Amino acid sequence: MIYLYALFFSILTKVLDHFFHISPSDVPTLIPIILFSMLVLWFLGYLIVVVKQKKQLAKIIQREEKYKDIKIFSHEMNYPQISGKPVLCSQSLVIATYLPKRVLSSIINFFGGRDEAHLFTLDLARREVILRLIENNPKLKQLINLRVQTSWITFSICEIHVYGTGIFEI
Repeated sequence: MIYLYALFFSILTKVLDHFFHISPSDVPTLIPIILFSMLVLWFLGYLIVVVKQKKQLAKIIQREEKYKDIKIFSHEMNYPQISGKPVLCSQSLVIATYLPKRVLSSIINFFGGRDEAHLFTLDLARREVILRLIENNPKLKQLINLRVQTSWITFSICEIHVYGTGIFEI
């Protein structure tokens, strides 16, 4: 991460020198302004992401309402009478979380707090992948032993895999 900031500042000094004729020796006086600008941009990006996620949540709730008659069991139990064809169903989704949210979650986790912002993003992704599983199987009546696996690929990219036994109409 420090290498990225060093690269950013070296590019910035070249841009400032070329376009605005500010010498590299004047750049240290501009560092507080640059850092403040970066924080403002991160905060604006965070606000935009939060608004988009609220809209996405509203769409997901609307889509979930269409499939409320499909029974989903996510743990072993005595299932009701199963009549239909059992088939293994699976669906995957790869998401990239917003980097400032991921950094904020790391800081919160370091101090031992509950990470609501990051959990909300993962909850949306999990609900989305379950909806896609249901939408890709139109004759689905029930999902039994539904499993959700989350695997981090990089610091801000994760894969969510959902699978379970689908009971289909015959």
